[in-house]
Amino acid sequence: VLYHVYPDIVKAHHDVLEKGFSSVRTSVEFEGQQVYFDTKIIYYPEQQEGVGLAIDITEQVLAEKDLAISQRKYLDVFETTDHAILVADPEEMKVNDCNQAAVEIFHCKSREEFIGSSSGQFTAPVQPDGERYEDLGARVLQTVYEQGIFHERLLGRRMNGDFFWKEIKVIQDKVAD
Repeated sequence: VLYHVYPDIVKAHHDVLEKGFSSVRTSVEFEGQQVYFDTKIIYYPEQQEGVGLAIDITEQVLAEKDLAISQRKYLDVFETTDHAILVADPEEMKVNDCNQAAVEIFHCKSREEFIGSSSGQFTAPVQPDGERYEDLGARVLQTVYEQGIFHERLLGRRMNGDFFWKEIKVIQDKVAD
């Protein structure tokens, strides 16, 4: 029956006669819409018969496409902004990722040099008001956990040791929650 309704799906399983089994993701047009299937066929050569299964995965495929578009948009912003963006682990206080602007602003040689470094390496050990980095870090995390955001102007430190004023905004990663 599947062959008569969707011969293209069966044709996509061209290796089923050789291997006895085939699994293919394919699509067909049905009533003006693209419909996606995960299809599997098992062939029994002795009986010259086979069993096929087609599962409609259209919603999954469309969701995957939407996710890919969303990820590309995020990456475009991440990669092209002039503002430094750091992704850090709040428990380890280590940089997991950064954009090219961060590499340039903090005078690093590469992203690889930046990734894995302590976020404290890029903040003055003591702020002009006397607050130590360790206390500042605890205050930032406390504020983010309570309010969802921390935004302040602080004294930063570049990889070469030079100090500069930086405005930081730390937000809680809603996806990880």
